[in-house]
Amino acid sequence: MISLFFSLVFVGLIEARVLLYPESVWPLALLPVWAALSCWWTGRALGAATIGFFLGALSLAFSLWAASADAAHAGAVAGWALFFALLYALRTQRAGLVVLLSFIEVVLFFWLVLSLHLALHLPLWALAPAVGAGAAALFFASQTLMLELGFWLKLRLALLSFVAGLVMAESFWMFSQLPFHVVNIDFLLGIVYYTLWNVTHRYFSLEFTKRSLWASAAMLFLGFLAVLVSARWFPN
Repeated sequence: MISLFFSLVFVGLIEARVLLYPESVWPLALLPVWAALSCWWTGRALGAATIGFFLGALSLAFSLWAASADAAHAGAVAGWALFFALLYALRTQRAGLVVLLSFIEVVLFFWLVLSLHLALHLPLWALAPAVGAGAAALFFASQTLMLELGFWLKLRLALLSFVAGLVMAESFWMFSQLPFHVVNIDFLLGIVYYTLWNVTHRYFSLEFTKRSLWASAAMLFLGFLAVLVSARWFPN
């Protein structure tokens, strides 16, 4: 019941802005804080609070980005579904489901930043650090929920998460300059992120082998190949 209460307040904040305070952003400003506190209460972990905070921040951004009230309502329903699923996964201690939801957040985050870049013509030098910081934070948070690590191993993971953030920022910079659709670039960024995450997780869980490394490299290559084959290189 407590998860249902948390999620109803979450969607209520979005709907309050749509129905009651259309000219104000204060209900949406509470979303990241409420989501972070709810996930921390449910999962009792900083990683859970970090993933919840990002979900709240994404819901805030999509609500402000919505072109109509119908789109805002649809976003509220989608945000509620993801948030309730996250709380359920934390309450039942299903770390794999939490990580899957964090992957969805990462993909949505990349898509949002790419869309803002195209729509508002924001410079890449200003967006790339945000992409790197967001990716590094979710990278570290999701890894800590899956692994039992001591202080020094967490410090090593933090350094690797920083490196992963740098790789994602550089990848965002490079891919954004290719003549691809936003969906294609988002897919490429998601593939790179997942490959880095998978290799890091195998390293810390002592499952890292040459075979797993080759498998990750093959998946990365096939993902890039699929985009190169299917993407439109030039606009009509």
